[in-house]
Amino acid sequence: MKADKYQKLKKARYRKQMNERNDCSVMALAIACRLTYKRAHEIMAYFGRRPRKGANTFSILYAAKSLGFEVTAVNNLVQGNGCGYTVNTIGEKCKAGYYMAFVNGHVLGVVNGDVYDWSQGRRHRIKEVYKITRKRG
Repeated sequence: MKADKYQKLKKARYRKQMNERNDCSVMALAIACRLTYKRAHEIMAYFGRRPRKGANTFSILYAAKSLGFEVTAVNNLVQGNGCGYTVNTIGEKCKAGYYMAFVNGHVLGVVNGDVYDWSQGRRHRIKEVYKITRKRG
């Protein structure tokens, strides 16, 4: 994991000023859409996220779409051995590109197979994954 990008967002001055926590949606949006923490925070606030509170999947994905990104669901979230993916193994499925992976009550960013989140290396079950790509044209 390239912790520098995640740690930079985690240590953002604006995040400290706002005394934020429960901001995984802001962090994942910033990582997947290549935004600053402040910009991602403002966008999530526009889509209904309140300070120090979580956000629902629809709001997070709609925020990415509103920025001009294409959001595509990743299908076939079953490994070759028949098991579902976890935070520890999702990098194998998401090798190229920017993704948002959802587990129960949490979202994380995945970039080119690297997980950017505190849960990296854990075995939380992945429920949904969406590829975030810039629209052409």
